[in-house]
Amino acid sequence: DLDNTLLLNDAPTNEAVECVDYIQKQNIQVKVVTNNNNYTPKQISSKLCGVGIQIYEHQICSPLKRIKQFLSDNLQFKNVYIWGSKNAIQYFREHNFNTTDDVNTADIFIVLYNANFHYCDLSSLVTCIQKHNVPYIVGNIDLTYPDKDVVLPDTGSIYHLINSITKISPILICGKPFLNGIDAAIDPDKKYMLVGDSLLTDGKLAENLN
Repeated sequence: DLDNTLLLNDAPTNEAVECVDYIQKQNIQVKVVTNNNNYTPKQISSKLCGVGIQIYEHQICSPLKRIKQFLSDNLQFKNVYIWGSKNAIQYFREHNFNTTDDVNTADIFIVLYNANFHYCDLSSLVTCIQKHNVPYIVGNIDLTYPDKDVVLPDTGSIYHLINSITKISPILICGKPFLNGIDAAIDPDKKYMLVGDSLLTDGKLAENLN
């Protein structure tokens, strides 16, 4: 896990640097399986390497990677509306997806961590889902975004709000603990030891991976 396991507020947690270094010296493969969709895999790798944890982009299992794969496999969704951070929006643009700023032209909504939105944006989102049957994908089920000082509502909180209002389920929920919501960095046929801080996501994923 990433947030509150390896990093918290961009600083390494107690002995995280030494722990990962020790594991890697035993020639054991390390992957980071994160529900964080605020930052891109490249940005996450940069943060980790910046504090001495040598984990690179290809080792990071991210909801953004899973969504990218889904959109590549479902080309009928031509206009994508990203409810998320500037980092996430830029990620999909860099991978040549047509992102739109107009909810009314969207073929699909990608619901991610969004720290900057107005009430009218949320109203437009649920209106299009409920009244126009626009499908949506959820980036994770986490209710809060890890922070040592304040409580930050995460993607899961917005998902529960949308679902309770519209009574319409997403076509894909990404991230832990769902096996179909994590990318190909995780092979269910391999053996893993999973280190995390959440029974809801990390613990349940461990169960799902046996």
